[in-house]
Amino acid sequence: MLRYLGYRNIIVAENGEEAWNIITKEKIDLVISDWNMPKMTGIELLHKLRSTYEYENLPFIMVTGEVDEASVAQAAEIDVDSYILKPFVPKELEEKIVLVLKNRNNPSDYQRLLNTARRLSREGKTAEAMSYYMAAINLDPEKPIAYCFLGQLHEQLSDRDKARTAYEKALSINPRYIRALDRLSRIYADEGEKKKLFEVLSILINISPRNPEHQFNLGKLAMEIKDKERARSSLLKAAELEPGNEERLYETAKLFLNNDMLDESEKLFDILMAKSPKNRNYLNYSGEICRKRGKYDKARNLFMTALNMAEDETTHYNLAKLYIAMGSKRLADYHLEAALIVKPGYREAQELLGKVEKMVAEVKARKAT
Repeated sequence: MLRYLGYRNIIVAENGEEAWNIITKEKIDLVISDWNMPKMTGIELLHKLRSTYEYENLPFIMVTGEVDEASVAQAAEIDVDSYILKPFVPKELEEKIVLVLKNRNNPSDYQRLLNTARRLSREGKTAEAMSYYMAAINLDPEKPIAYCFLGQLHEQLSDRDKARTAYEKALSINPRYIRALDRLSRIYADEGEKKKLFEVLSILINISPRNPEHQFNLGKLAMEIKDKERARSSLLKAAELEPGNEERLYETAKLFLNNDMLDESEKLFDILMAKSPKNRNYLNYSGEICRKRGKYDKARNLFMTALNMAEDETTHYNLAKLYIAMGSKRLADYHLEAALIVKPGYREAQELLGKVEKMVAEVKARKAT
């Protein structure tokens, strides 16, 4: 369609992530993006652009086949220049492009106030920037974008209460405004307001379910508030969306293990072990899973593999717990003493050493019955 309309300098990207990489390297005058894409959705690309100084005013047209037009418009209307619903004809596309470029070249009074305020904010002239944001709000109090920028300015001034009020005001106008949701989620996280943070993250995921960071943060929070089913769903989704993020997989696998969700933890540690079979942390955690499952021989093999690679207090401590479970006081004592040689003052090992005899006796009593 673009070629039919006379455009020749066109660069195509397969997804939002590729588009972002192109935009940072090429001179782009206009983005026409699909809403649903792998790796980075259209709304995520838009949010990333609008959050970056160099591209915050880059003209952007969203293309979508979503049937819920109101929902799409509400989520994107503040930061997108225009959107177009599939199916559409060349004439409709042409009209959108012409209008978007015209508006960018001839911004409204409201947009001029915002642009000036943003420039003054970047120059550190916060008082002047504040006055321009307030002028924009007075000109049109029903547009949330100025409240959101005002909130960011208050954050720069370390006034979190006023920033929070500004973001909440923006969301009272548009509950699906991603920029405000994202900023407010950080404040709620810092202030420990788990219930409100859960609500905000749930809305963000509803808008953009393929965002691995939001899925991970919601899963982690759900684990904290003991909603294991929601935690399982979000954490596994984050792992699925970002399989190459080894650090995130590791954190997720540990979360599952620490909450006795052994199936999920084992699945992820199997993936990690396949990536890095000589990683001692992975060997130790995989051994812990086997110990908790009663697979003592496999656990011992994993721990000994880690120990043979390098002697450390954690592996000795894990072996001590294993031998307690197997009813061997002598071997448990040996590894706890070894842990204390490697790390004198190792509190956990000192505490366990004083309990070994009683714990082994309890294991043997259970076996006897």
